[in-house]
Amino acid sequence: MRHAGGLRESDPGQSQYSPITQHEKIVAAMSKNGHFLSCIDGDERKGHIAARRGYQNIKARVEAGLTTAVYVVHSSRLGRDASERMTLSRELRKLGVPIYSVQQGELKDDLVGGVYALMDQQFSVDLAFKIKNALPQAVKAGQYPARTPLGYKRIWPEGQPYKRKQPALMVIDEHYGPLVQQVFATYGVERWTMRSIVRWLNGQVATYPNPDSPSGIWTIERLSRILRNPIYSGQIVWGKTKSGYYDHYEGEVLRSDEGDCGPSRHPPLIDDETWKAVQMRLQHEDQRRPPRTRRGRTPALLSGFLVCAGCGSHMHTKGGSADQGRHGAPYVCGARGRGQSDCRAPGCVLALANDAVLREVSRLRGTPWPPPPLETTIPPDPHAAERAAIEAQIAAAKREVDRNIKLLKLLEDPDKETLDGFRRDNRRLADEIA
Repeated sequence: MRHAGGLRESDPGQSQYSPITQHEKIVAAMSKNGHFLSCIDGDERKGHIAARRGYQNIKARVEAGLTTAVYVVHSSRLGRDASERMTLSRELRKLGVPIYSVQQGELKDDLVGGVYALMDQQFSVDLAFKIKNALPQAVKAGQYPARTPLGYKRIWPEGQPYKRKQPALMVIDEHYGPLVQQVFATYGVERWTMRSIVRWLNGQVATYPNPDSPSGIWTIERLSRILRNPIYSGQIVWGKTKSGYYDHYEGEVLRSDEGDCGPSRHPPLIDDETWKAVQMRLQHEDQRRPPRTRRGRTPALLSGFLVCAGCGSHMHTKGGSADQGRHGAPYVCGARGRGQSDCRAPGCVLALANDAVLREVSRLRGTPWPPPPLETTIPPDPHAAERAAIEAQIAAAKREVDRNIKLLKLLEDPDKETLDGFRRDNRRLADEIA
């Protein structure tokens, strides 16, 4: 029997449902039921189930016949959308694959399973309602109720009496704070371009990696968000973006020192003169950049398909428009355009590249290439006999496991010696299969 375990951690550091805790409980539940873990998948993505990588991996293994049951530590780890949860249970039931929860037992697409799904969804609805009402009060009290921005960190106040809901203080980070100040100065005072700043930042990835990127690479989009964030000038602006799947804030935009909002509690990282210089330059560049539409544009057919000869990154049209110059915009190195590389390899004119590729496609379609037979291109497998013998041993071990499970089910009240022998045999067979 091949079983899969699903792990999901909505936020890093959750003690109740941490990946280690989930893994230990799932393995213990499988051992108790006489099952062994053949695959484990997980993700940290929030939101709907269907787009999650872990769910897609498990579904693909189920459809390929590689998984015969799915284990989770709690029903909420499958997701908190009731309709999607029931759809998932129904799809796996049609394939003959049950879902087991360590805490709740088998999850079915029946009345009990529907109640569990609705309870998990209602938890998200209640949580969204509480947060929606609490965040505006935090802003009015001068607190920043969002992710800690780059250049700041949060610490707990010292020397104060204990409070159950004591908010953390947002102070300047000793490591990234000077970096943010230097970025603002180079853009607003020294007049560097964003591409030059990003290239300079990526030259210091070992010391200052981008904390929002798994690779640590800086991008122009990330730099633009930093330069436009008013939190660095000591001002909190909250409520402009209406986000939230179940409930969201519908009131007016809240700003520090306006209306019933008090001053912000965090220290400004950028002085007022530098902040105004940066915002003035950003506004000027936004006005210079003309709006683009798709009407009347020559499509860049090879954008993202051509590869730079210098660094191997994908090439795109310079400036995003294909109607520039006599021959159109050139294809240039994408990494250089994003400021992630100092590549100096020449580009390729759009019209010439498109014509060359289209001519080659026409030639191949006119005289198609006949593929040679597989037996002439693939050498014989020297380990075929050994592989077949191992697969036969694994199949025999799996049949013995299934037979032991059936015999154990026939026993109404097996004694401890019988159960211990059953577990020893299952561990031995699991080791043989592994």
